[in-house]
Amino acid sequence: MFETAKAIKGMNAKKALVYLQQVIDHKRAVPFFRYNEGVAHHSQGHEWGCPQARWPEKCCKLLLKLLKQALASVNEKKDVNADNVVIEHIQVNRAQMYRYRRIHQAHGRVKCYCSPPTNVQIVLAEPTQSVPAAQ
Repeated sequence: MFETAKAIKGMNAKKALVYLQQVIDHKRAVPFFRYNEGVAHHSQGHEWGCPQARWPEKCCKLLLKLLKQALASVNEKKDVNADNVVIEHIQVNRAQMYRYRRIHQAHGRVKCYCSPPTNVQIVLAEPTQSVPAAQ
């Protein structure tokens, strides 16, 4: 989820929706810069300047759902143009483990088994024009 969010940060929201759908269809890949231990090299990663890439379908589907909800809320506002909206900020953090399950292993051992939930924060905004500083 972290690497996928990092890939779409700064993109136009409509282009990000298309990109995430292409990742699900395995036409484009998500580069893995940070959490890349054991990630294989693929030629689709060279688009980003990173040979290590994957196609994380599960988190792409979740990010698609979140982006569509965020765009729907932008469409309700009259003063914002939804076609020009950019993903200005996106943050992914670990969330609290809420359900602890156990896996029984050989020789009477038991191991904890939890799914790692995440908190995602998305901020959409129109791009601002930079103004040169006064002399």
